[in-house]
Amino acid sequence: MSEYKLLEKPVIASIRCYNVMFNLLLVTEADMENLRVFSAMFQSGDLLMRDIDKWCDGHDIKYRTTFHYRTDFPLKSNLYNFYVYTRFKVSKRLGIE
Repeated sequence: MSEYKLLEKPVIASIRCYNVMFNLLLVTEADMENLRVFSAMFQSGDLLMRDIDKWCDGHDIKYRTTFHYRTDFPLKSNLYNFYVYTRFKVSKRLGIE
């Protein structure tokens, strides 16, 4: 495997998936290039949380998620999205696919 040059300072990049923000920690030049390719691939389509999760795991990129209430969504949509987010977090912690 080739050596990847570390960035001078780690970069935090964000990906929004409905109400959820994925904050990715990019530490190498390869991480930056992988993110460029990933964002180009999914520019036009909807991303699911599991897609972002699998991609980050596959490229050894650490991330944190946060849920944000969106006023441009109806209350019912916000509640459903929070339910999906909570289910995602629990299944991730328990190692359930």
